[in-house]
Order: sequence, then C-alpha cells, then structure tokens
Amino acid sequence: MNESRRSVLGALAGSAALLGGSGILPAAAAQAYPNRTVRLVVAWPPGSSTDTSARILAQKMGEALGQTFVVENRAGASGIIGAESVARSAPDGYTLLFNTSNQASNKLAFAKLPYDPITDFAPICRGYRNVLVLVAHPSLPARNFAEFLDYAKKSPGKLSFGSPGVGTPHQLAGELLKQVADIEIEHVPYKGGGPAAVDLISGQIPLAIASLVAVLPNIRSGQIRALAITEKARYAELPEVPTIAETFPGFDVSGWGGMFAPAGTPAPIVRTLNAEMARALRRGDVSQTMNGNGLVPWPSTPDELAQLVRDDIDRWTAVARSGVKFS
Repeated sequence: MNESRRSVLGALAGSAALLGGSGILPAAAAQAYPNRTVRLVVAWPPGSSTDTSARILAQKMGEALGQTFVVENRAGASGIIGAESVARSAPDGYTLLFNTSNQASNKLAFAKLPYDPITDFAPICRGYRNVLVLVAHPSLPARNFAEFLDYAKKSPGKLSFGSPGVGTPHQLAGELLKQVADIEIEHVPYKGGGPAAVDLISGQIPLAIASLVAVLPNIRSGQIRALAITEKARYAELPEVPTIAETFPGFDVSGWGGMFAPAGTPAPIVRTLNAEMARALRRGDVSQTMNGNGLVPWPSTPDELAQLVRDDIDRWTAVARSGVKFS
C-alpha cells in the first residue's frame, strides 16, 4: 500500500472515530437493529386495553422490522412490576415497556417508586388515547347517569366502583366524580381492567369505571349498562351515552398508552422504534380496530411522550393538593 493510500485510509478512520463520538455513526449501526427477538413487556394483564394495543403494534412492528416482538404480561401493583423490570433491563432495545398513564400518576399514588418515571426511561411513542366509561350492573336501580347520581346521594357509602388499580385514570376519574358530585362511593382496585369487568358482569360489584375496549361487547349485549363517558366529548360508537361533563362542565379524564425503553437506549434505536410504531398507528386497519374498541390512535415523537408524562405528573399533583386521595 503506498503512502498516499495509507494517508487517505488513516483520515477516513479518524473521521469515523470522530463521527462515532458525535453520535452520527450509531445511526448506521442501528440499521442492523433488531437482529433478534424483541421482548415487549406489558405492565397489565391479558384482555386489557393496554394488552390489546400492544399485541396489535407488536405484530405490525415485527413485520416491518423483520423480527419477532414477543409480548410478555407482567401485571401487578398498578403497572409498577412491569415498569420496574424494564427500568432494570439492558438499554439495548431488546426489552421494551408498554404502559398506561400510570407511568405518570403512580408517582402520586405511591409514596415511593422503585424507579423514576422520567429519568429511568427513554420514551418512544404514544400509542393511543383511552376512552373511559362509567358502567353499572343491571341490578343497580339506575337506568342513566342522572338516576345514578340521585341513587348515590340517597345511599351514601353503600356503593362501590371497580377500577384497574390504584392511580389509574379510571380511579382518578372516579375520585374526581365523587368530589364534583359530592357522593360517597368506595373504590375497589383490581389488578387490571379485565378482572374488574368480570366482577362487574357477575354482579360482584355494582359499578366500574372501565376502558371501553374491555367492556364494549358487554355493553352492546346488555350484560352491563353504560351510564356516562368520562371524556369531554361523546364517543362516536356510543352516541346515546352522555358525558359526565354535560352535568359537570370541565370534567375530562382519559387514559393513554405508550411505549418506553430503559434510559440510555441509543437514540438511533429509539428513532427506529418510533418511526415503525407511528407508521403502524397510521395504518387504516390498525386505526379501525382501535377505534372500534374505544381507543383513539395517538402517535407522537419521543419528546411529545416525555412531555405528556411530565404534564400528567403536574396535573395530578395539583389534583392531589385539592384533596383527592389516590388510594
């Protein structure tokens, strides 16, 4: 090799080292990602809106990236068990988390978390906005929201409502409803929306605030009764069901789902995952499936998901200071 060629190759090698330090080369290296199975931890049980969405996205992302995305349900403690397992995993893009808005609200619901919801995760992409509904067992002598409010006021402390767990938007919606309507209803936390729905359908509990994805078939079959939507606007699939905001203006609570990686995951990998997840969410078949089950596709950038977590923490901190208890 002549001296001229050596000098050119040396310069290229030096440039490569410099580019690697600047974060440009890892993008090229990330083109090989993923080259093995990716594990997607869902912090909620099978049958929940989180699980349903994660499985749809895992299939589409796996097809696009040419690798299998395996969904692993690690439910319990309002999403903490699954989130902690991912926070402690290697930041290599092969262990991911699909979690709900509990990613933020758990910071208020629990005195101490085994991780920091902001600094211990690398946000990837929002998945959906989750439509919530107040539902009742048919044995409850209330055919609509107005009759429910009247019955609750005449029966203080005799009613209870189920939710997927402490700190979920479902529970927070119930606590806010108790506050604005001045009614007494006991909260019964479950390890996910599926178990809460089962107990509601069987009559073990009279009320629940549920994700539509978990109960829409049961509403349509008449097994349970929809009383009110917790978002500010009526849901197109159930146009006859009023919103709580129609009685109590300003009431607006919904949940969301999103994907996260452990903090320190290389930015090129995060960008790859974000691009494919956002692309999947914009597919017509995915959008149709989600909308039909009470979920609204809601893709975002990683920064937008990070901001959503921070905003939710701020919002529920203010709510807690007003006297609402997350327990």
